[in-house]
Amino acid sequence: MRLVTRLPLLSLFVLLTLPLSAQAVLTATGSSGGAYATIAAAGFGVEGPDTSSPACAGDGPGNHNSFGEHVTMAADAELGQNVFVFYSHLPEDNDRCVTFDRARTEIKGGPSGQTDPELEHAFGDTTFHRWQFRLPEDFKGSGSFAHLFQSKAEGGEDSGFPVLTLTARTSRLELRHDGGDGNPAGSLGKLAEANLDRFTGHWVEVSVRQVHANEGELNVSIYDVATGLPILLYANDNIDLWRGADGATDVINRPKWGIYRSYNADAGLKDETVRFANFCSSENGEAVCPSRIDPGTGTLEAPTGILPLDGSVSVPLYMSLVWDAVAGATAYRVYLGSSPTDLTLDTSLTTMTYAPALAAATTYYFQIGSVNEEGEARSETYAFTTLDNPDDGGWDVARGHARPEVEAGQFFAFDSDLELVGLDSVARIPDEAGNTAYCYFSGPKEGDNNNYRWHYRQEADEETTLILRLRALADVSNIAYVDFYGLGWRQKLRINRSTLKFERTPDDPEVNFPEGYWDDGGFHVLRITFANNPTSGQGMVTTVYLDEDATPFGAYPSDESQEDSYLDIGRAGGTDYGACFDYLAVNPTGAYAPGSGAESVPPSDLELPEAIVGTTYQPVFRPVLYPNPTAGRLVVSGLPAGMGYRYRIVTATGRQVVSGRMGDTPAGIDTKSLTAGIYFLQLTADDGGRGLARFVRQ
Repeated sequence: MRLVTRLPLLSLFVLLTLPLSAQAVLTATGSSGGAYATIAAAGFGVEGPDTSSPACAGDGPGNHNSFGEHVTMAADAELGQNVFVFYSHLPEDNDRCVTFDRARTEIKGGPSGQTDPELEHAFGDTTFHRWQFRLPEDFKGSGSFAHLFQSKAEGGEDSGFPVLTLTARTSRLELRHDGGDGNPAGSLGKLAEANLDRFTGHWVEVSVRQVHANEGELNVSIYDVATGLPILLYANDNIDLWRGADGATDVINRPKWGIYRSYNADAGLKDETVRFANFCSSENGEAVCPSRIDPGTGTLEAPTGILPLDGSVSVPLYMSLVWDAVAGATAYRVYLGSSPTDLTLDTSLTTMTYAPALAAATTYYFQIGSVNEEGEARSETYAFTTLDNPDDGGWDVARGHARPEVEAGQFFAFDSDLELVGLDSVARIPDEAGNTAYCYFSGPKEGDNNNYRWHYRQEADEETTLILRLRALADVSNIAYVDFYGLGWRQKLRINRSTLKFERTPDDPEVNFPEGYWDDGGFHVLRITFANNPTSGQGMVTTVYLDEDATPFGAYPSDESQEDSYLDIGRAGGTDYGACFDYLAVNPTGAYAPGSGAESVPPSDLELPEAIVGTTYQPVFRPVLYPNPTAGRLVVSGLPAGMGYRYRIVTATGRQVVSGRMGDTPAGIDTKSLTAGIYFLQLTADDGGRGLARFVRQ
C-alpha cells in the first residue's frame, strides 16, 4: 500500500503558497470561520444560497443568510491541513434564489474579467486543474444530478449546459460530457464511472487536463490519496470541448467546484457537507499544481492479476486482456507478439482492459506495462492460444475456456441469483490454467434464490435448434432445464439423470434415458429442436435427439401459449442441480435434425483430459456469502475445519480485484474497494479443495 506523505501544516502551507507562475491557487487559511474573504482574495468567485449571490440579497425565499456563509474552513486531521467545507441544506437552500428545484453552493472562475485569468480559458488554451475532495460516508447522490465539478462555457449562444461534469448519482460517480444545444449529436454522455463508495469516507485527488477546442483533448484521473491507487481514469485526444467557432473570442470556459444538485428524484436526499482542499488552476502545465499523492520510492510496480492466465488454451477470439490497477500509474501499455522475444507495442491506454484483434489457432505472447512520469514497469511475459476453429457456421456458441467467470461470450447473457453455488472441483485442470467446462452445483431452492441460467434472446421469432454438450455430476439427480419461448408457445424440458420430462405437455410426459447414460463420466450431446406442429390446432413440437442419432429420443407438443421469444438453459426450482457444460450452441434460423440442414455440430477442441473422465464428483464446500448483496464486508462461514484457504475475488469478466488468505472460522473480507456489480469469490483449500460463490456488491 502506498501512503500519502503527511507534511507538517506549516511546510504544506509554504509549499502551496510559493509564488509559482501562471496558476490560481486556493487553500484554506484558517481552521474555522467563513471562507468567502479567502476565496475572493485568491481570485475565485462564489455562487450560493445566501447573501453572496446578488439575487439573495433581500428577504425572499431561499435567502438562507441566517445560516451564514455556506463555505467555511476547518482543520482536517486526515489530510493534515486546513480545508474548505461546503454546505447544502434541504429545504432551505436553492439555486441563488433564482431556481427552486435545485441547490447550488459553488466556487468558480468567471464571469469574464472578474476572477483570476487562470480561471478563464480562451479557445486553444491548455489548462490543468487539480484538487482534493472528501464525501462523507453517508453521502447521498441524486437520481437526477449532483455536480461536484463543472467545466462550463460562458458567452455565445450555447452556454446552458456544462461541457464536462463530475456527477454523484445514487450509487456511482460519473464523468459526463455534453456537446451543447449547438451540437447535440456530439454529446458523449457518460465517459467513465466508478462506484460512489470509492469516494465516500476518504480523500481523493482529481486532475483534469483540458485543451479548449472543438477538437480538444481531455485527460482525467482520480486517485485515492491514502493508497495512491487510481479510481477513475479517462483520456480522449479528439473530443469537443468548446461552445463556439474555432477562435471565437466571445466565449470562455471556466471551472466550478462545489455541490450543485437537483431535488428531483430526491429519495433519500438530505443535508450534506463536502470537504474540498487545494484548488489549483494552471495554464502552464501540470507540474505547477502540486499533488498530494506520494510519488513513492521511484519504483513503479508492474501490473498483476493479468488474464487470460498464462498457458490458457482455446481462448475465444473476442477475449479481452485485463489486469489490476497499479498504484501511481497514469497509463498502461500492451506489448503483443508471436514469440516471447518479438513483442511490440500494440496500444497505450488508461483503462485496465484491452481487446486485441486475434486470429484462430494462434499462440500469442504479451506483456502489460504500467506507466507514469517516473518510467515504466512491465509484467512477466504471458502466453495464450486461441481456438483452433472459431467458425461456428450458423451457430451462436458459448464455450468452456480459460476463464470460467466469462459465462456468455457475445451471444448469451448469464444470469444468476445463487447465494450458494459451487464450481465443480474437477473442472479446472490444472488449477486456474485451462478450464474446459462451465460446472455448477446448486443447493435446494430457497424462495426465489439459487437459480442460474444462460439467457438467449432471439432477434427473430423463428423455429430454433439447441445443442448442449454436457455431463452430469455424480450423485446429483437433476442436471439442467431448457425453456423455449417462441411463435406463441412455450415448452420446458427438465433433464434429470434418469428421465427427460416435457413440462408444458399435458400430464408432463417423461422419457427414460438409456440405462447408465449419464454415469460414464463423459460428455453427451443433446440436440433439441423447437418447431411448428404440422397438426393444426396444437402447439410447438419439441424433439430431442441423443448423441446425434437421427432417431428422435422424445417428441411432444406444447399446450401453453406465451407471447415471447427467447431461450433459457440452466436450473430453476427443485432440489440440487449439477452439470458441466462444454458448450451451448443455438441456431435461431430453423429446426434442424441430425443429418439434415445445419447438421454439423459446432467444432469442439475442448475435450477433457482422460484423467478426468469418470472421476467421482466430490461435493464442494459452499460458503455463505453473507450478507448478499454486500455493502462493504463479506462474511464467509461453513468451511471445513482444520485448514487454511486462499481466496480471490474476481469480476464477472474474470479480473482479480482482491486476494488473500483466511482460516476456517467466520472471517470478514473487506469489499469497500469494489465498484457495484457481480463478483465471484474463489476459495482454494490447503488440501486442494475448491469452491466458487457469486455475490453482488451494492
